[in-house]
Amino acid sequence: MDPLTRLKEGNSYFINHNKMDGDYSYNIRKDKKENGQHPFAVVITCSDSRVVPEAIFNASLAELFVIRVAGNVVGEYELSSVVYALDHLKTDTVLVLGHTNCGAIGAALSSHDAGLASPLVNKIRGVISSCKSEEEATKINVLNTLKEVKNYIKSEPSLINTKFYGAIYEIDSGKVNFL
Repeated sequence: MDPLTRLKEGNSYFINHNKMDGDYSYNIRKDKKENGQHPFAVVITCSDSRVVPEAIFNASLAELFVIRVAGNVVGEYELSSVVYALDHLKTDTVLVLGHTNCGAIGAALSSHDAGLASPLVNKIRGVISSCKSEEEATKINVLNTLKEVKNYIKSEPSLINTKFYGAIYEIDSGKVNFL
């Protein structure tokens, strides 16, 4: 099954059963220790504690390579982590997952000083400055992060077949809407 279908079916299971059924047993932990990880997708998402990709996509241990940072923005460390997963772990799919009610997006839409969080908030502000709603800002922010990831890896010929997706997770319903 292709990675996008796995993500969509995993989210459907999560919504319809109101739980996750991923395997985190001793046997799977032992197997992954001995045989290494082989995630089917990289997920760049927010560090918001309400956004748990393994649950949202009903994934088992080592199936997702998750990179979390407030506002699902990327810098050199996050981008290097993506390349590690694509190149070293042979993952070929990247999903940027934004979400509703994101505090980083809310902060960027406000006119308040973000204090020590200013570098992150200002990065988002620069991307969403013309947005009128949280919904629009979330979508634009996801699409911008996708663009940054694509631009970062486009010069690496071995990663040419990477597939990229964007999506927004609805905190209240549990549904993931792919863009």
